[in-house]
Amino acid sequence: MATATGSATIPPAIASAGIPYERPLSRGTQTIPFNPDKAPVGLPFIKLDAFLQASGEARYIHDLPLPPRGVNGAFVLSSRALARFVFRIPDAPLTPVDPPTLTAWLRGRFPVLVALLTAQDVPAGQNNRTGVLAGQIGGTDPLLAQDQVEWYGQPMALVLAEDETDAIDIAHYVRRSCILYDDATSDPNVRPPILTIQDAKDQNSLLVDTTHPPYNHILYVMRPNSQLGWVGQTGAVTLDGSACLIVNGTQTVGSQAHFYMETQSALVVPGERGQLTVNPSSQSPDSVQSTIAGVLGLAISGVALAIKRIGGGYGGKTTRSPFVAAPAAVAAAKLKRPVRIAMRREEDMEMIGRRHPYEGGYSLAVATGEGTAPRGRILGLFLDLYSNGGATYDCSFTVMDCVQMRIDSAYMVPNWKTQGHVARTNLASNTAFRSMGLIQGILILEDAIARAAHELGMRAEAVREVNLYQPGQQSVVGTVLTGCYIAQVWQYLKQRADFDRRAAAVEDFNQQNRWRKRGIAMMPVQYGAGYNAAFLEQAGALIDVADQDGSVLVHQGGVEIGQGLATKITQVAAEILNLPMAFITMAPTDLQVVPNPVSTGASTGSGFNAEAVRVACLDLRNRLEVYCQELRAKFGDAWCTQQHIDYWNYPDGWQAVIPNAGGRLIWQAIISLAHFDRINLSAQSRVAIPGGDKPAENLYYTPGAPEQGVDQFTGYTYSAACTEVEIDVLTGETTVLRTDLVYDIGDTLNAAIDIGQVEGAFVQGAGYVLTEDIVIQPDGLDVGRLNSNNTWGYKLPAITTIPLQFNVGFYPRTGPIETASRDMVLGSKEVGEPPLVLAASVYLALKNAVLAARRDRGRADWFALAVPATVQRVREACLVDAGDLRI
Repeated sequence: MATATGSATIPPAIASAGIPYERPLSRGTQTIPFNPDKAPVGLPFIKLDAFLQASGEARYIHDLPLPPRGVNGAFVLSSRALARFVFRIPDAPLTPVDPPTLTAWLRGRFPVLVALLTAQDVPAGQNNRTGVLAGQIGGTDPLLAQDQVEWYGQPMALVLAEDETDAIDIAHYVRRSCILYDDATSDPNVRPPILTIQDAKDQNSLLVDTTHPPYNHILYVMRPNSQLGWVGQTGAVTLDGSACLIVNGTQTVGSQAHFYMETQSALVVPGERGQLTVNPSSQSPDSVQSTIAGVLGLAISGVALAIKRIGGGYGGKTTRSPFVAAPAAVAAAKLKRPVRIAMRREEDMEMIGRRHPYEGGYSLAVATGEGTAPRGRILGLFLDLYSNGGATYDCSFTVMDCVQMRIDSAYMVPNWKTQGHVARTNLASNTAFRSMGLIQGILILEDAIARAAHELGMRAEAVREVNLYQPGQQSVVGTVLTGCYIAQVWQYLKQRADFDRRAAAVEDFNQQNRWRKRGIAMMPVQYGAGYNAAFLEQAGALIDVADQDGSVLVHQGGVEIGQGLATKITQVAAEILNLPMAFITMAPTDLQVVPNPVSTGASTGSGFNAEAVRVACLDLRNRLEVYCQELRAKFGDAWCTQQHIDYWNYPDGWQAVIPNAGGRLIWQAIISLAHFDRINLSAQSRVAIPGGDKPAENLYYTPGAPEQGVDQFTGYTYSAACTEVEIDVLTGETTVLRTDLVYDIGDTLNAAIDIGQVEGAFVQGAGYVLTEDIVIQPDGLDVGRLNSNNTWGYKLPAITTIPLQFNVGFYPRTGPIETASRDMVLGSKEVGEPPLVLAASVYLALKNAVLAARRDRGRADWFALAVPATVQRVREACLVDAGDLRI
C-alpha cells in the first residue's frame, strides 16, 4: 500500500525512510539441560559475591586501605610514538637534567612529591627489561623507558605522592613540561613511526624469530600432501579431480580494548629482610611474582602474593599486569614504604595493549559441481595472515600460533596452508584477548567462504554445511576428531532457529524495502581447548578442615575475575565432600599456599582448578571414609551410632543432622573424632589435565629456529549461532534483531553462570564487530596517539548492541553424544572464549544486508568491509548518493 503525504504518494519500498525508529525491549530465552545427579554442581546458584558486588562491599585493589606511610603512584607516559628523550626543567627547557635534579626541582614546585622513579632506580645488576618468561631468558619490554620511547603512552617514570590526586597531577605536569624529545619524525634519515600492518610491510618491520620460545613462532601450518600450485591464480582450475573456482581476496580486522571494569592496579607492602607482599590485579600471579623477583634480585619465595578477586581481565591482565606491579615493587623497595598504583582509564588504555588487528589474504578453491566433489565443497585454502604486534614481542607469536592451529574451525579442507607474520609497529604491545585471536581469524576465514558462495550463487550456509568436519577426520594439527558432532549441532540449530523460513522472509523484506535492509547468517565454531602446552595444563589445590566446626577452607591457584570461578569450585567441593555449600569457604589465591599457578586464561581457570579441588576433596573424603569404616570394624555399629559418626545410616550421608544436637552434622562429629585421633584433615593435589599431551602435527618453523613443542588441544567445543540484523541504509545504524545460539557446554558446573558467560561473550564480540573502533592519530606531532581512550571516543557494547530476541541454549548431551569425549571436570567444557567467536555471525549477517542495499544500486559484486563495521563504514558501503534521495 502506498503512503500519502499531501499531494504526493510515497511507494511502500521507500516509506520506511520516514518512519521514526522505536526500539523495543530486548528479550530472550535460555534452554538449559540439567543433570540432577551431580547437584549442587550444575545448579544455577547466584555467584557467591554477587550481592557484595552489587552493594559495593566487595573489595578490589582500588578499595584496599593504604597501610601507614603508604604512597600512591601515577605513571608519566610518553607523548611521542618514536623518539629519544631526556628530562628537563621548564626554567631551562633545552638543557637535559638527570632524574635527581628534576626531582629536586619538582619538590620545590610540588612539596607533596615523595619521589620520581625512573629506569635508573632499578637496582644495579638487575634488568629493567622484562616480559614473557623474563625470569628464564630476559625480556624485551622496558619497565620504564630509558633514553628512547617506542610508542605513544609508554611509561617513562613513576610519580609518588601520599595523595593519589597529587600523584596524578604531578605526573601530568611532568609529561607535559619536563620531557625534551628528539623526534624521529624531525630527522629525514630516521624512519617515521610505523602504525599499521601496511606500514610494517612497506618497511619490512616484522618481529623476527629468536632461539628462545616463545619469541619464535609457527611459520606455517600445512596438511600433508597439500596441492597448492593453484594459489594466487584466477578463474577455473582442476583440483583433486574436480573443477574449482578460485576466489582471492583480503579481509582486515581491527583492534579492541579490554575495558575491564577495574583498571590495572597493584598494592605492594615491604616487609622484613627485603621481602614484599603484593596484591595485584592480575590473571597471572605467577608472572607478577617472578617478574618482581627478577627485577629486584629477590628469591621468588621472598615475594608473597595474594589475590581475592579482580574486576575483569579478558586477557589484558595476563602478560601486561607485571608492568604495573613491578614498578610499584621497585618503588616500595626503594622507599621502604607501601606503594599503590590504581591507573586512570585514559592512561590504562594508552599504556596497555589491546586485541591484535589482523589482515588476511586468502586464496580459496571451491568445487563448481563438475567432478567428484559436490558444488560448494572447498578443496583448497591458503591464508596469509598478518597481525599488528605493537612495539615488543609480548605474546604476539603465541596468539598467531593459536590462530593458525584453530582457524580451520569446523571445516574439513584437504589442501590447506596458513602462514603467519607479526608486524612490529610503534604502538603499545598488543596482547592476549578473549579467544586469543580466533575471532579475527574466523572473520577472515568466513569472509572467504561467503565470497566463494557469492561467486557460485549459493547461500554461504550451504557452503558451510557441505564442508563440516565428520567423525574420524583429522584437524589441521593432526587431531583425530573421534567424537566430533559439529554436524549434529548445526542441524539442531538450523531447526531451532527456523533458518530456511526466516532466510526467505529476509529476502522478501529486502524486496519490499529500499531504505531498510535485513541480513541473516548462520555459522559454526569448533574451538580447541587448552594452552597447546602440556606443562601449562596443570593445577593445584589445598583443602583444610577446621576441627572445631568442620568448616572447609579451599585454596587453589585460579583467580576470580568475575567469571564465577569461586562459586563453581565451591559447588564442586560441596558435591565431592557431600556437604552444604555454606560449609565451604574460598580462600584468596595465595602463592605461599598454592605455588606455581598457571595463568587464569584460555577458558581453563574454572575447569582446571575445579579439577584440582575435586581430586583433593576426593582424597580427603576417601581418607575419612576409611577412618570411619576402621572404627566401625573395631568398635561396632552401636558405638558408631553413639558417637554420631554413622553416616551410612542416613540417605544424606554425613551431611545429615544429628538428632537433638542443636543442628550439628554427622560430618562435624567425624571431624572432631578424626582430629582427636590425629587424622590429617588437609589434602593437597597437583593434577595434570589429560588430553593435551600429544604433540601437534603439520607445524613448520623458520629454518634455524627451535620448535616450541606445541601440543594438541585438550578437547573441543562444537557450537553454532544464527543472527539476523537490520540496517538503516541512510544512517548505517545496525540493529541485531535476533540471535539463536547453541553452545556445547557439556555438563554445566553452574547453569546461571555459564549461560551468562555465553551471553556476555557474544555481546562483547558483537561490540567488537560493530562499534569498538580503535582510533590512532595517523600524522602530525601526536602521531600514534590513541584518540579513543575513554567512552567519549570509544564505543563499547550498549543496551542497543544486545539482540532484540536472544535465544541461548546448551546443546543437550544425549544419544550418541554420550560416547564422545567429556572435557574438563565432571563432564563440563570451557565457556569463556568460544561464544565470543560466534559473534562473527553478526558481521556476516550485516554484510548480507549491505549486499542487498548495494543490489538496489545495481552493484552485485563482492566488496570489502573492514571490522568493526561502524555506522560510517556501513553507510559508505551502501553506496547511497544524492540521486538516490530523489523521490
